[in-house]
Amino acid sequence: PGSDLIRSSFLFIPDIIILLDCSDINRAGILGDTILSSDRYIINIDHHVSNTFFGNVNYVDTKAGATGEIIYNLINLLDCRINSEIATCLYTAIVTDTGSFQFENTTERTHIIAADLISKGIDLATIRSFLWESIPLKSIKLQRELLDTLEIDETQKIAWAVLPYETYKKYGASSEHIEGFVNYPKSIEGVEIGLFFKEIEPNKVKVGFRAKSKVDVNKLAQKFGGGGHKRAAGCILEAPLKEVIKQVVKEAQKTIVKKEE
Repeated sequence: PGSDLIRSSFLFIPDIIILLDCSDINRAGILGDTILSSDRYIINIDHHVSNTFFGNVNYVDTKAGATGEIIYNLINLLDCRINSEIATCLYTAIVTDTGSFQFENTTERTHIIAADLISKGIDLATIRSFLWESIPLKSIKLQRELLDTLEIDETQKIAWAVLPYETYKKYGASSEHIEGFVNYPKSIEGVEIGLFFKEIEPNKVKVGFRAKSKVDVNKLAQKFGGGGHKRAAGCILEAPLKEVIKQVVKEAQKTIVKKEE
């Protein structure tokens, strides 16, 4: 509900700008530059441990399983009634931000909030259908090509998959078509670190990091100017795809070795 009102650019620059689930102003893309240059009042609401506290007011709760949890708490503090439409949006935010309640930051509180939102009369079947049963055909075709690139290192603890720019371009794909691709390498038995290399454009690569239980990939991503959570992080590197893969895998191997020492 309300997603039809979302715009990718400002019709005007408001006096107060609220950014949600944004660890860094650069996560807002080209809008980030507009926001910073506008000298407007910025409210930063987030749960990433790597948050840079870029706002005039920063509400960063790293113990929250999802930014949707924080918004739920704020709505209750404001004494507002959560109707079924609000509950639908909040539940969707929480279920996606926690990886369907699989991520390590999911807590008892997360489930209590989710249960309360379900009690507001949300349509779980519709939410499920939109999130997991409406996958575009091109996404399935991209998955097929992605799995052909799957590799695992000699330790059997690091696996990665690659989506070259030409493949991405061939299907006319966007970010929604590759949602969750980073989880395929991590899902392999025995693998601790899963990596996903997406070539956004020639010599510009977005890297997704995932860990099962031992490695802090936020620290690993920070070595490349990125960040995120302990078990899920990312970065963008400007270099040839093969060089990026070589550098990141090498650093991931160092991390594994240190963890075992």
